[in-house]
Amino acid sequence: MAALFRFFLTLLFGWDRYPSKGLTDTVTTRHRVRLGDLDLNWHVNNARYLSYLDRARLEHSIRTGVFGVFRRRQNFLVANIAISYYRSLLPRQHFEIDTRIVGWDARYYYIEHAFRVGDTVVTQALARMAFTGGGRRLDPREVLEPLHHDAPSPPLPAAVQHWLAMLAATREDNSP
Repeated sequence: MAALFRFFLTLLFGWDRYPSKGLTDTVTTRHRVRLGDLDLNWHVNNARYLSYLDRARLEHSIRTGVFGVFRRRQNFLVANIAISYYRSLLPRQHFEIDTRIVGWDARYYYIEHAFRVGDTVVTQALARMAFTGGGRRLDPREVLEPLHHDAPSPPLPAAVQHWLAMLAATREDNSP
């Protein structure tokens, strides 16, 4: 609900029109584990991590100007997410999420998230994102150019390249 409220306030007040960060800069959001986030083991439920990722991506899009796609009747959607859990987040614990775009190709752009407690990374996630508009997927390079970012993509990290290879192999294994 808070993310939806933030979305509409941003549209109303134009907070995205003056981005404070560059496209590939890291945006850090601060959070605290709420009791409603917990499962029977008294740590954050796996599904709640996805909600935190949504909020972090929204904040990242506002601060970097990517949110501007909504003003052009476009959208960005999650195509895939991979999450690795290293340590549990516990009740009322404070943590931060570092979010950054690590690169893009002709079909997708890739976001890396790191959940941190202090200097310790407790969870990492990779998201493969698609820009859409007019009922079709859009080339990220074309979408990012009007946002004043026409530089080429940085090289995709090895972890992203391995993940993409795994996704391709999974698709091959499951094709009819």
